[in-house]
Amino acid sequence: MLAHRHAAGTVAALAIAAVSLAACSSSDKSPAAGPHLAAIQVLPATAGAVSVPLGESVRLTATGTYSDGSTREVTTEVVWSSATPAIVAVSNAAGDAGLATTASVGTSEVTATEPSSGVAGRVTVEVLSAQVVSLAVSPIDPTLLVGSTLQLQADGTLTDDTSADLTASVAWTSSDAAIATVSQDGLVTAVAVGTATITALDPVSGATASTTIEVTNLPAALSYLGLSRGSVIGGGSVAVVGTVALTSPATEAIVVTLTSSNPAGAAVPESVIVPVGAQSATFGVTTSAVTRRTKVTLSATDGKTTKTASLNVRVAK
Repeated sequence: MLAHRHAAGTVAALAIAAVSLAACSSSDKSPAAGPHLAAIQVLPATAGAVSVPLGESVRLTATGTYSDGSTREVTTEVVWSSATPAIVAVSNAAGDAGLATTASVGTSEVTATEPSSGVAGRVTVEVLSAQVVSLAVSPIDPTLLVGSTLQLQADGTLTDDTSADLTASVAWTSSDAAIATVSQDGLVTAVAVGTATITALDPVSGATASTTIEVTNLPAALSYLGLSRGSVIGGGSVAVVGTVALTSPATEAIVVTLTSSNPAGAAVPESVIVPVGAQSATFGVTTSAVTRRTKVTLSATDGKTTKTASLNVRVAK
């Protein structure tokens, strides 16, 4: 009887052990956890800071490296932040994740953080001073009397949508010094009848611009249309004054008709009169607010000759 009970107990114990082994075996066969995020690299990656001119943006991306050595882009899965948003602002918006926009000159550290793990990558963005992207010379294609002079101006449009007078820093050249010469500060002298192209070169950006000088011996001809400013915020407080000039004083009153390619952006009066004995007359240009940068061409004609001037009307910030 005792032997029978002992045998039964042994069988029960073996059965429990078998169930335990089966459970362990089943547990061992469950899928293993996948590779985990180990590091994040923010691109572009440089030895120093990522340099961007004021007014421009740079698109940053984030690449995750996992514990098994694999990599994957995680730009839209991380949270982007800037240590100094007043210098560099960075977006988390759909479609613009990682877009860093410059706000002022300086440096700021931009961080990409994976929210569930806290793993982060960083890059320093340096905002440089605004740089020249284009150049314009004014007045546009003036007509000069032989022996007369005219001061040209070179204006640079910068990456932050402002403008700068670069007259003194550009290199000036003439295509034909026998017709018209130009000094290194942009002063043109009309030498003989004919045409010559005057070119300005910004040595830093490499931007160039030119204007064609027509030298004549005809007095009181329309010489040029000039503006006090080549770029202005639309509807702002800064006044723009236009000037129509003749090659010599008028011997009779001359009516000059004015037009604008975009009166909604920059309006001008219908005409201006150059009185007897005068060599020029001025008028006001009225600008209005715009939703995007608008280039307006103003024209002046005396019925025989037409002169133009360009005005960039900018968006208020």
